[in-house]
Amino acid sequence: MTQKLELEQLTALLARHPVPCALFTGQGQPVWMHPGLAEIVRKPEKELAAMTMADIEGHLKEVPGGLVQADSGIYTLMKTGITVGTNTFEARYFLDASAQSENKVLRERLQQEAMVDADTGLLTYPALIKNLDLLVTRSRRYGNPVALLKIQVTAIAEDIPPVDMLTSVGHLLKDQLRWADLIGRTEDDRFIIILPETTIDAAETIAGKLRESLKSLTVPYAGGVACQVRACYGMTAWRKGDDSSLVLRRLQEAVNQAVAAANEDLVAK
Repeated sequence: MTQKLELEQLTALLARHPVPCALFTGQGQPVWMHPGLAEIVRKPEKELAAMTMADIEGHLKEVPGGLVQADSGIYTLMKTGITVGTNTFEARYFLDASAQSENKVLRERLQQEAMVDADTGLLTYPALIKNLDLLVTRSRRYGNPVALLKIQVTAIAEDIPPVDMLTSVGHLLKDQLRWADLIGRTEDDRFIIILPETTIDAAETIAGKLRESLKSLTVPYAGGVACQVRACYGMTAWRKGDDSSLVLRRLQEAVNQAVAAANEDLVAK
């Protein structure tokens, strides 16, 4: 009696499970079938209840990727043993492979979206660091130059929405820089620009052009009034022996020094 109750509890749980499954004895005889299997093998539930493991597998065809195909679609077939009392049953779970594929695409899409800042359309800080790591690795191996620029921007009018300011600056930077340059927004609302194949002297010329453009940038805000922005600049370049952390540390020191001086001069480290 106890064994029957335990089996009833198990099947009650499996019946509420979203993944169709089937229970068989060790000899492949049917014990219990999830109602969802009727759709998979295209059989009425009355016939389904009497189908053995061999009968179920007779409706399946192996396809590449470790999947099985039934008339209703393609599935991932998972097999496991479940012990109830003194008996062990064979369980078969049928996971919809198309749904798994959609989930994979969704995960990849979310991962890709997480690399782009929603407000500015620029790279997020983690995405920027991944790219910097690759460029620094290449520089360490081949000696290729790479320079970095960090900008802190503040609005002259105190009541300007930060998102409006960051978005406007982000669009200007994307318009002004080269296609190979990488632009990202940091977690403290600063901008980092990575300039591949660029020496410190060439980077200083690029920074000078950005400074002039930002001086004339106006950001519309409440009431349609335009507001100018003030920017501070720090710059550095990869040096022999540097890793990413050393480059970023010098860059942070440079922009901090520029901010402390409260002017729009470029500080290079």
